[in-house]
Amino acid sequence: MISMTNWQKDFWALCFAIVLTLFTFSTLFQVPFLYDDYDFLFTWKSIQNLNHLPNLLMGNVPFQHEGVYRPIRSLLYVVSYHFFHQNLFFYHIEELVLYCACLVFVYLITKQLVQDRFISFLTTLIFGIMPLHIDNVANLTGNFDTFSLLLVLISFYLFQHFLENKKHTFLLLFFSLLAATLAYFGYEVSLSLPFLIILYGFYKRQKVSWMVYCSYFALAAVYLFIRIDLLHITTRGSLFEDIYVKIILLLERLFMYFALAFVPVPLEKITLSSFTGDLLFSSASKPFVTPQEMLSGDFLFSLVCLLLLLFLTIKTIRKRSLIGFCLAWFFVSLLSVLGIAFQSSPTYGIQMLWGRYAFIATYGTALLTAYFFSHLLGIKPKTMIKQYLRALGIVVISLFLLFDIAVTHATLSQWHDPRPQLLTIITQTEKNAVRHNDLGVLAASYGKYDEAIKEFKKSLAITPSYDKAEKNLLKLCEKLKKSKKSAASCP
Repeated sequence: MISMTNWQKDFWALCFAIVLTLFTFSTLFQVPFLYDDYDFLFTWKSIQNLNHLPNLLMGNVPFQHEGVYRPIRSLLYVVSYHFFHQNLFFYHIEELVLYCACLVFVYLITKQLVQDRFISFLTTLIFGIMPLHIDNVANLTGNFDTFSLLLVLISFYLFQHFLENKKHTFLLLFFSLLAATLAYFGYEVSLSLPFLIILYGFYKRQKVSWMVYCSYFALAAVYLFIRIDLLHITTRGSLFEDIYVKIILLLERLFMYFALAFVPVPLEKITLSSFTGDLLFSSASKPFVTPQEMLSGDFLFSLVCLLLLLFLTIKTIRKRSLIGFCLAWFFVSLLSVLGIAFQSSPTYGIQMLWGRYAFIATYGTALLTAYFFSHLLGIKPKTMIKQYLRALGIVVISLFLLFDIAVTHATLSQWHDPRPQLLTIITQTEKNAVRHNDLGVLAASYGKYDEAIKEFKKSLAITPSYDKAEKNLLKLCEKLKKSKKSAASCP
């Protein structure tokens, strides 16, 4: 019998986790171009010519995507477009390659952290099949952001080895800082990395020079200085507008991230009421709700659960418990997401924070689940009741894993552009102000702004007091004006 080395065992464990993940995402190739993909790959001319590279480095982005500075992501678009143009098949291959690369570093980080092959394998598998990550893979635009999150994982892994190794420490730290810098300039969510570095050093009880920690913060400060002070790229909205409502929505969404990491919700059928954005369909929820209306049972439940989780996090991390590390990782990873939340409009409601923002945070929940599952398998109960409870726990967690695979697989098969379906719904309605408003929203989503403005005007001609059409018209014209795009139909 041929015995395998530890390296070979790790290799095959990782391969098995990746194979199961690829099976789960096997319906990915049915997913067409969606939403922002057209803005970035079809209408954004800057990525199609190398002469535009200086503009990309200065923050050039497609129309309606202003307010972000992600030059590394823009360069990745240039490279991808150069090789793939608009061939969707190769973009799907790129999505899977990037995602699998993330899984490799999830495994390596976990193995370095816990020194346990089974926990490393299970963490990687849970992370890989998690339905919450569909937005990072199937959404092509989200996948380009995921490249920077891969750099976060690489930087963190190199920092782990920097702490443990006695040799080549300078090179390890240098490349960790380099990966961190590229991540910062690719995606704002990566700005939580310095806090994760501190968390790891605290958990491992390692004495690290404050200069090392400051280096990660200093590079993040350089990014913010270039973005805000030099290029004057601030936010997509007002940070302090409707701040009370934003806080309530944020707390609900943070708990939703945690809950969906354990109990995923299958994709619901798209409707005019569920499809929301800057412009609102007639049956969408009203764009603004009062703080009194927000103080619902859902919010109070989310708040209580978050407070309990924070209490448990503080209590366990002080003991350097792995449970505390997992919970702290989840919350610390979302620190940079707070800025995204506060610059978002309450119009989006609960959608102001997309699932892809929690990509790094869900590593904590995946590791936590893997740790509990491993613990259940390892204990040897002496009484019949404890044996029954152990078996029940193993069955429940196993069913959750199968449920994750089923939900991810099924959701991907339904991941398509809903606008043709929405058009069918709209055209079946009565010809009135509501119908013209909805046609205007749909036209705007395709970039047909003059046509959209005409539809909004038709809606107001029928019902002058129709507030949604009026607000949609004003908002669209305001955006066109800010972006210096002409719209002859604007009032």
